[in-house]
Amino acid sequence: MEKHSRPRLRKGLVIRDLGPERVIYDSENDRVHVLNRTGRLVVELADGERTVSEIARALRARCGKGPDIDVTADVERFLTALAEKGLLEG
Repeated sequence: MEKHSRPRLRKGLVIRDLGPERVIYDSENDRVHVLNRTGRLVVELADGERTVSEIARALRARCGKGPDIDVTADVERFLTALAEKGLLEG
């Protein structure tokens, strides 16, 4: 996942929140994906407008991490996993 790409969930997914978790149902592949709180935040931030770097900065701020903590690599790995599962556009 490129730091300057602007990821977004693909259309047609059914998304439900269950407490702090988010459940994504992919009807094309008949699969359910359960995201923890951090995954839920990344997916909320992956709106097609923000770059991966911007998502990482916003996530760090929302989670109360200091500026010395870089979560970009973690966000990239998570978004790459979503892309490999066919959950992102493009």
